Amino acid sequence: MPCPFERLFSEYGLAFDAFDAEAVALFYHCPCLMVNGEVTIALTSEGMILNNMRALIEQHRSQRVGHASASVLRAENRAENLASVQVDWQIFAIDETLLWKFANTYDLADYGDGWKILASTTHAAENQGQAE
Repeated sequence: MPCPFERLFSEYGLAFDAFDAEAVALFYHCPCLMVNGEVTIALTSEGMILNNMRALIEQHRSQRVGHASASVLRAENRAENLASVQVDWQIFAIDETLLWKFANTYDLADYGDGWKILASTTHAAENQGQAE
């Protein structure tokens, strides 16, 4: 049986590929957490989420990102409307050079308006040495 979250993360990646911060922000619940090994950021308003996505997309532009590829590795329903999904990402430059790859765990909730990201935890990042 196909994973029900494959389509969600495919669409999420396409929003990034289109450099559409507004579309990316729609995938997030408000409030949400962004977590990595160095810092945890609480985005407590829709404006904060949108500004965070704009900054991330501008970083992608400056690094000449062409597209992202997502593979759902694991998905676990925690309750009827809660899930945890681990996704492997590969980020490619415009010239198809692999820039970096990383794994992310997303805690998701569906409160009646579709699955939204409650928390995004980045781990296992590997820079391929191409992005500056």
